[in-house]
Amino acid sequence: MTLTILFYLIFISQIFLLSYYFPKKIIGRIKYVYAKYPPADYPKLYPGNAATKAPGHMTLYRGLNTAALLVGILLLIWGLATGYRPEGHGEETIVTLYAAVQFSSLILLSIWEFRNFKKMRQLNSSTTRTADLQPRRLFDFLSPGWFILAASLIFLTIAFDFAITDFAESGISDFFSKIAGPIFVNIYFLVFGRWFIYGRKLNPHQTAEDRRREITITVKSMVFTSIMISLFFIADEAVKTYDMAHLQPILWSIYFQLIGALSFGVILHSDLVKNMDFSVYKGDATPT
Repeated sequence: MTLTILFYLIFISQIFLLSYYFPKKIIGRIKYVYAKYPPADYPKLYPGNAATKAPGHMTLYRGLNTAALLVGILLLIWGLATGYRPEGHGEETIVTLYAAVQFSSLILLSIWEFRNFKKMRQLNSSTTRTADLQPRRLFDFLSPGWFILAASLIFLTIAFDFAITDFAESGISDFFSKIAGPIFVNIYFLVFGRWFIYGRKLNPHQTAEDRRREITITVKSMVFTSIMISLFFIADEAVKTYDMAHLQPILWSIYFQLIGALSFGVILHSDLVKNMDFSVYKGDATPT
């Protein structure tokens, strides 16, 4: 009974955080920027018809999160009405599918952001190009200790899977299938992180200081996410191996909430807006 209550409390937290609390914060942040830096005074912040599309985008974003919130409430009511309790029969699949519904609006928000940056680059008529002459290195944005911890946990995950895999029963293919997920995710982080640090900046108007701040937040987020993924895979394999599969729905829900907190945190980081130089988005002065 205690385990069942714990599951419902954690699932309620997932519904609240990922479909209400964080989306509400994001909408509030966008409204703040729109009100404080309106299109009339900061036209470069709203390339093309971004200003006219913004209300529709926000309506859609709010609608998707409201729909996800209602789906979560319905799942909760259904579980209580049917007397559901986690028993280790693959119920984590439901938690995963619901998390995918919750994250869909965040993915859409990211797509809109990348489209805006692309339009900014297309409309950037400035013939003056500025470059950050200060060298950028990984450990300028992240403590070496965190990187070493993340790398160590990747190897620990592989070692743990190797130690508990029964090759006589499942074979070497099962071992590789289990470690493929964390390995590919971390390869993606490595490639994307390197590109984000050394590649061309997405926002052509962004100052060097704003970019360094953004890189710091993003790199830390990726490394912390890598750490959580490794810990999650170790814990998930442990509960399956030691006949505690009934804990998986709880474990997966906690995992998605932590991933969500980091993902939303990149957008909601307070210093990113408070210290950002918005003067670069003002219209060009009209020559006299």
